[in-house]
Amino acid sequence: MGSVRIAVYLSNTRRNRFDLQLSSDGSAWTNVFSGESTGTTTAEQTYDFADADARYVRYLGHGHSADGPWLAM
Repeated sequence: MGSVRIAVYLSNTRRNRFDLQLSSDGSAWTNVFSGESTGTTTAEQTYDFADADARYVRYLGHGHSADGPWLAM
C-alpha cells in the first residue's frame, strides 16, 4: 500500500488537517502522512506515502479551516 484516495465533506470550501496511520494489528499505529486537503474540490484526492504492509488504515482528523483559524472537528 502506498496511497489512499479520500473525499472530505465540504472540502471545496475548507482545508482539513489530518494524519494517515497504518497498522497490522489494530493496536500499534504508524504515521505515514501528515498534512491537509487542498480545500478546492469535493472529488477524491490521492495521498501518497512510502509503500508499507498493513491491514488497517486510520484517518485521524485535527480540524478544518472554515470560518477562520483551524477549528476542532
